[in-house]
Formats: sequence, structure tokens, C-alpha cells
Amino acid sequence: MAAELLTNLAGALSQTFATGFARQYARTTETLKLIPVSRGNGKNLSWDVEFSGATAAAHADGAAVGAGELSYDPMVGATIPWGLYRSAFSVSDTEIDAASSTIGVEDAVMDIFGERMEGAFTKLAQLINQDVILGTGTDGSGNPNIIGLLGGSTDASGTYAGISRGTYTEWKGNVLANGGVARAITTDLMDQMEANIYTSSRLKPNAIVCTPATRRKYKGLFEQSRRVVTDGRAPLTYSGGTSEFDYGTAPVVRDADCAAGKMLWLNTGYLDLVQLPHRSMANYIRQMDMALKSSDGGTSTPLPLVAVVTPLPKVGDAVLMQVSIKLQLRVRRANAFGQLNDIDES
Repeated sequence: MAAELLTNLAGALSQTFATGFARQYARTTETLKLIPVSRGNGKNLSWDVEFSGATAAAHADGAAVGAGELSYDPMVGATIPWGLYRSAFSVSDTEIDAASSTIGVEDAVMDIFGERMEGAFTKLAQLINQDVILGTGTDGSGNPNIIGLLGGSTDASGTYAGISRGTYTEWKGNVLANGGVARAITTDLMDQMEANIYTSSRLKPNAIVCTPATRRKYKGLFEQSRRVVTDGRAPLTYSGGTSEFDYGTAPVVRDADCAAGKMLWLNTGYLDLVQLPHRSMANYIRQMDMALKSSDGGTSTPLPLVAVVTPLPKVGDAVLMQVSIKLQLRVRRANAFGQLNDIDES
């Protein structure tokens, strides 16, 4: 008589899975988490900008004010179209019926709507993070998106938000490049970038964003901090000091979505992500708190953005859903920002 083995019975047993999904996608939002969020309104993002124009001078005792002394600081309106983003998915009636009636399948699979909705939210957040850095105002198909930090909002030339930098030089960002020739990152180069920003704006950056490779090069400029730990009776032991590196008080943040060979110098006090609120109460509104972790494995950080989940007309036995959001990035003082370009990452 043959031995009774598991292989003889395995085909008749149901399959069970361990709890929890092993999600493989990398959808971190390092730069997005640095930017404040505010509410917008109207047909586009618009705000008033004031430039230098007023003058002041010494005068003789008792002298009357001359016509040439009259001056003022001009105000100009800035406008940008809203960026429109969405992610859609469908769930068939058969999927729902089969998943909800299967024994031993993880609860999250039974909540198939919730799982696909989370995927849509995280994909939206990832795309917005990419466009906050690289967006040019339109995507490859001509659809309106974000004007990103490297896509025109902090440049030293051209037009941003309908205002010409040739006409208003204070609207220029600080760009420190090397003609496309890569050069090593040095503390002197970074000091020059900081000095340029301070000279043009009298402000200091409070965050720097770059690729992981550029951040590694920056960290290589410093010997690791060490400290001696002893009570005087035991042998000396050494432990590592600071694990992260800042430039002054500005953290140097790595973001895989940043362009290679570039360092973005930010002042988040003059930067925000403006969202157009959704007014229809017929749609289900859910906060985008998708627990996106940092690339360093840190704790989950909710994103203060609100996306709208809208049911679409049913097609056959499938339910269609759309997750959408309307927003735009606003740089209120480009002269407080900087681009340090042409950094050698090799």
C-alpha cells in the first residue's frame, strides 16, 4: 500500500495566503511632502505680484517734492491654468462575486474596490510628485499639468505665470550651471548658490532636493561624525554620529524623481500646491491619505490633498470609477529659489 503523503491530498485542499499585500511599486513622494497645500478658486490659479519701482533719496532742508520723485511699486497679475489629473479603474461583477465568496482569501482582496482605489490614489500622488519637479504646464499629449520647479517656475529666463522675466528681473530664479559640462559638487559651489539666492532675495533656502546619486556625492564631502562613548572604566567604543546631512539648516532630501545632475534649492515659505476644491456633493470625496512611506523607510505620512472618487456609467457587468484632482504649483518668489546644475554624479 502506498504511503499517504501531502502530495496525494494537496489538489483537494483550498489555497490560503498570508495576510498583507507585498506591494512592489515604488510610489514615494519626497518632494511633495515638503510643500504646503492651500485652497484655490476660480477658472485658474491667480495671484498678485509686486515688483520694485518705488525710489527714495536724500533731500535739502525744506525742499519741495519734485515730479521726478513720485514713484510706486508696480503690481502685476500672475495666472496659470489648473493641472487636471485622474486615474481610473473598473471592477466586474464577476470579480466582486468571486472574491467575496472565496474562503481563505485575505480580507483586503474581498474589499477589491478599496484596494484598487488605493492603487489609483498612490499612482496619482506619484505622478503629481514627478510633475512638481519636471512638469512643463502640458504633458506629451498637450493636456494641462503642473508647471514644475524645473519646468519653468524657477528658471532665470522666459515667462512664468504670464509674467516676463525680461521685463521684471526680480521674477528670475537663480540658475548656476556649467554650460552642460558636469563638474564635481563642492562646498564652495554650494556656498556660491546660497550666496546668489541671498543676494537676489535676502532669504535663505530651507530645503534642497536632488537625486540619490547627487546626495551621495554631497555626503562624500564630509567625514562621518564620530563620538566616543565611555564611562572611563571600559575600553573605548565608537558609534556613528549624524546619519543625515544638511546644508546649514536646510535638509538635503533625495528624490528619485529629480533630474540627474541637479540640486533644487527651495524656500517653502514662498511655495505651495494650490488645489481647486470639488463642490459637487453627489460624488464621494476622500482624503488622499494613502500612507506613502519615504524612501528611507520612515513612518507613513498622510498627504493633505483631497481627491474625488466618481462613479462612471456602467459598461456591461463592469463598474467604472474615476479618481481625479485639480491643482497647480505656485512659486510666489522665484528669486528665493535656485537650480544648481551640471553636477557630476559618477
